[in-house]
Amino acid sequence: LLAGCPAHRLVDVFGAAFEPMLDRPHKLLLLTAADPKARLTLAAELLQAMLTRFQSEQVSLDISKKVGDSISKSQREFLLRQQLKAIREELGEEPGKEEVDDVAALEKRLAAAGIPGPVMRSLRKEVQKLRRLPEQHPNHSSLREHLEWVADLPWQRRAAPGGGGPSEGG
Repeated sequence: LLAGCPAHRLVDVFGAAFEPMLDRPHKLLLLTAADPKARLTLAAELLQAMLTRFQSEQVSLDISKKVGDSISKSQREFLLRQQLKAIREELGEEPGKEEVDDVAALEKRLAAAGIPGPVMRSLRKEVQKLRRLPEQHPNHSSLREHLEWVADLPWQRRAAPGGGGPSEGG
């Protein structure tokens, strides 16, 4: 259909097809340009500008959708946690009590591990940080795993004098 169409007519076809997307000054430029080559160049520039604008709008829409999904997920989690809190209160349970018990048990494991004083002082700060962090915080699980890993280390085992590996000692 457009293969046999003269170049200056292609600009008219472009103008008609994209007329709703062109603002008034650009429409006037396109209509008033007399030189076919200038009209084609202008049409190509306008098409490129529209394509760039469309791509940036598409990126903005994608970002907005991702942010919206993230916010929706956060709001949903918050709502569910509030409902869980209300259910626990109705049942007479203390909200988060099992979490406090778990942290207390972890703290006892750390105290019983025989960890040297300076390291233990640092670990106590980390335990306090764990108590302050909400369970849904991204760092909560990694901090907890780190403290559990430290508690499981063989702090009271010492290497044998000959370098033959660890042995029980005190």
